[in-house]
Amino acid sequence: MARWNSNVPVPLIVAPLPAAPAMLVRPTRSSFSDTPVSKSITSDLPVVTDDQTIAAVALGPMSVVPAYQRRGVGSALVRAGLEACRQRGYRVAIVLGHRAFYPRFGFSSALARQIDAPYSGEDFMAVELEPGAMARLRGRATYPPPFGEV
Repeated sequence: MARWNSNVPVPLIVAPLPAAPAMLVRPTRSSFSDTPVSKSITSDLPVVTDDQTIAAVALGPMSVVPAYQRRGVGSALVRAGLEACRQRGYRVAIVLGHRAFYPRFGFSSALARQIDAPYSGEDFMAVELEPGAMARLRGRATYPPPFGEV
């Protein structure tokens, strides 16, 4: 099981990811600029248990252009992304990200320990988008192939 290093700059992760049907890349504009100031990716990431498949999504990687960091752009992206995922019927969101950033949105590494995945550690986190979605859950998440290419 690989431990993800949250010190790797996100552009080094995002840039080589090829387009894949299960991935949606979103450049984001803000009131700060007419040019894109961030990039985020979501990917279908179902969690398979012995008796069911939980609709889950990988949130990220996400990056914000350095000149626009510390202005709330990243937080707004996460909030909007989680709400969009809820509206699309996802029950769980999973992220590999900074342990000082994502817990403010409800992400927990303790919750993610219920999921077998190629990643582990304090930077591998999950949040329930539907209350109780992970109650007594033990399952496996398989990342889309592009994640294995970075």
